[in-house]
Amino acid sequence: MTWKPTSYIVDEAACANHLELLLPLGRFGTIRHVVWGGDHEQLGAFLVSDEARKAWKKSFFKDLMDRKWPLTQLNINYRTHSDLAEAPNHVIYDGKVNTQYPTLSYPTNSRSFNSLVTKLPITFSADDKQYKLTTYVNFVNVAHGAEEGQYSKSNVAEVNCIVELIKRFHVLGMPSSIIAVITAYVAQFECLLDRFRQLQEEDPNGQWDKINLLTAGRVQAEEYDVVILSLVKTKGSRGFIGEKSRANVVCTRAKVAMYYVGSWDFWQSENKTSFVWLDKILYRIRDTCGKRSLTGRRPAFAVNPIDLKP
Repeated sequence: MTWKPTSYIVDEAACANHLELLLPLGRFGTIRHVVWGGDHEQLGAFLVSDEARKAWKKSFFKDLMDRKWPLTQLNINYRTHSDLAEAPNHVIYDGKVNTQYPTLSYPTNSRSFNSLVTKLPITFSADDKQYKLTTYVNFVNVAHGAEEGQYSKSNVAEVNCIVELIKRFHVLGMPSSIIAVITAYVAQFECLLDRFRQLQEEDPNGQWDKINLLTAGRVQAEEYDVVILSLVKTKGSRGFIGEKSRANVVCTRAKVAMYYVGSWDFWQSENKTSFVWLDKILYRIRDTCGKRSLTGRRPAFAVNPIDLKP
């Protein structure tokens, strides 16, 4: 080859395994400058075999950090406003990351901002329960939901709630393309996908095929104006979504608004496992409600259902 690169730049380097990062260095002897950017507190490389997991318990990126290689800390979040960023920043990054946009001065020229934040509170109904979103970060308490499945889990009540919430967003003029629905479980992903497909067949103009539906393991490096996180779990352990890097990723994809959908009682119950990081983020949001924000004095985090049955 006649190509003789002198610089080697990698984005999301913390997601790469050792060989992926080292092969270009071995192939091109002309490289003199290496810049790898990434976040060691987010998901690492996707490793299939047990041998790879044993050999590479941490990423090469993190290994170099531990060896005290030259490091530049990027400490400004340009994605979202300060109220959405505050909890992950406090819990995961020890308060070392600042936001470009304080909440009270967040740009108001985006379509999603005007369609959502300026029209709060927003009411919608599902399964004979009424919910009222009071701000741009709420926990929608699907108290009657129940997880199902032996291995991968699903929660039909959460699916119903998410569908009705998206319908309300559509009425407010929000296009499906700026909405993401995230879940940690393949079974829940498939339930949501089946429902979206059914709705799209019933209404070809409904934009249900434009919803960004993702699993927690495939959402890294993505960002969306509005994110809905389906938590699924209602019993037993928290599950792997409580692992530090995964909890960090799913809670930091939103630009304007973030809605957690799940059982508030379950996520407030005692957790004796090591998968505590999503708990910590949720509790931080809960405990910092009440301060001034885009919508005035920010109300309670959890949105409890009102039973519509007589």
